[in-house]
Amino acid sequence: MYWDQLASLQDEPFMVAVRQAVGHCQWFPSVAELRRYYRDEMRRRRMNAGQVIEYKPANKETAKKHLDKLKRTIRCRTK
Repeated sequence: MYWDQLASLQDEPFMVAVRQAVGHCQWFPSVAELRRYYRDEMRRRRMNAGQVIEYKPANKETAKKHLDKLKRTIRCRTK
């Protein structure tokens, strides 16, 4: 049952998650608890990776078009 539910997880972060779960849980952790610890570990790894998301500069014409459309929609709803 455990293997069927957890087989797709990456080995290294999963082992870290198992160690944390076993260290914190009173009983042997359930699949749901192991998944929660695994998600927490993956989140920590993403935060520590220092990945910076760079966005392309906005096209002023496209932005104005979207804003004008939004204004028209709001005006229609208020009438």
